Amino acid sequence: MANVLDTRIAPKLHRLTHKPMSSGGKGIYWFIKDYPGHGEHGKDGAHWVQQDWDTAINIFEDRIYGRFLNQISLIEQRLSSGFAVMALDCLLCETLEQFYEGREKSEGYGKTFINFLTKSPSSFLNFFGTDDNKDTSLAGVFYDQIRCGILHQAEAKNTSLIVFDEKEPIIKWIDIAHSGVIVNRKKFHKQLDDEFKSYLNRLRNQPAKHDLDPWKNFKKKMDLICKI
Repeated sequence: MANVLDTRIAPKLHRLTHKPMSSGGKGIYWFIKDYPGHGEHGKDGAHWVQQDWDTAINIFEDRIYGRFLNQISLIEQRLSSGFAVMALDCLLCETLEQFYEGREKSEGYGKTFINFLTKSPSSFLNFFGTDDNKDTSLAGVFYDQIRCGILHQAEAKNTSLIVFDEKEPIIKWIDIAHSGVIVNRKKFHKQLDDEFKSYLNRLRNQPAKHDLDPWKNFKKKMDLICKI
């Protein structure tokens, strides 16, 4: 039986370019055993040194770039790629909120996803506002008609539209009846990319304290991913 610690969890990427590292023509990977919680300083972050925290961030950064953001960059300019990009973006929204909250999985009825769009520290609240009503808010309708529509039915639901037009904002109501939304997938993805980079900066620019946010919830989520 394979050792779970030998499970790949991310490709290793060059720090500045985020391009895959390789050796002998083959990709190099991070494994669960590379996570500091399995190392000499143990599971408790209270005993981690700065290098441990840096390694944890690097694994996280490479996981998101290698599995998702780099893949989006390969397809986002292609004709009819908008729905594929938006599907991946919605996945990443929920993933980042799980890190912000230190959750293993999302809460039901779209709560985790809607929180990402309407709650601090996410910058998306600047566009969606703080209204988190799952039925009537911009975030709630986006969750139902865009996120759930694409992931469950492979289409935007009701009257909602996904557009690629520089003149359109990230999000707006489609009509005065609020029957749906128009989302600019290019601007939405740019904002999500900026949000991810901002999160990395918050982690790297604050002293590593295992019992304080953003580190506390970041470590909770990474522990779950790395089988701690």
